[in-house]
Amino acid sequence: MSTIPIFRFRPNRVDAARWLGPTQAAILEYLWEAERPRTVKQIWRAVGDGRALTTIGTHLLRMADAGLLLRSGSYTSLFAPALTRAEFEGYQFNAILTAIGCDAVAAWLAAQPQEEVTP
Repeated sequence: MSTIPIFRFRPNRVDAARWLGPTQAAILEYLWEAERPRTVKQIWRAVGDGRALTTIGTHLLRMADAGLLLRSGSYTSLFAPALTRAEFEGYQFNAILTAIGCDAVAAWLAAQPQEEVTP
């Protein structure tokens, strides 16, 4: 698997849409919920929403090239996520924290109000 790229973080969105556009986020969410790899046509039927089959196919190939999806099969390609949801989100959050820097994160945490914990 190639190195997973760092995507733009959009805090006002949820799930994979925090990092990916709407089509790629829908594809990845669908594949995370799937029990097994899916064909282009199966994915298109689930998330196509008016998009052409070739558009979904192009997104799948780009996502596989970026290391987000695993592609198998010869005549009919099957696609599956390369990472679990937790692995993907952890990788992205780690990249954000690394970019900000440990000192800045530590300073922010130290400035947060401390809550009292009662037994």
